[in-house]
Amino acid sequence: MADFFKNINDDDQRKQLHDVLDWITERFPHLRLALVNESPMFTDHKTDIIEFNATEGGIVLISKSKGFEQFKDDISAAGYLKTKDSITIPWQKEIDYGLLDEIIAWQVQMNSNTESYWR
Repeated sequence: MADFFKNINDDDQRKQLHDVLDWITERFPHLRLALVNESPMFTDHKTDIIEFNATEGGIVLISKSKGFEQFKDDISAAGYLKTKDSITIPWQKEIDYGLLDEIIAWQVQMNSNTESYWR
């Protein structure tokens, strides 16, 4: 994980993403944090739950399922950018931990019977 974080040049941005990953680790202790394809990813029983990346524009959350679709109104209201498989939280925006909690809890529930990385 250290290599991933050293690629984020801005100290505030590095801390912001680190805080998000720490929060998820505390809130969802059963999820496993791993570095996959050079990006932090949380898995549950070997199934991808949510992946993170850092770009110039913000923190990117990636889901391989349509896990963000049902939250599109809340995502928009928070001022985040959404594509089919990702959400970008601009660096200057506050992290909506309530929304993040709902998204991750939904992902865990939807994948509770999946026993492989790919759904």
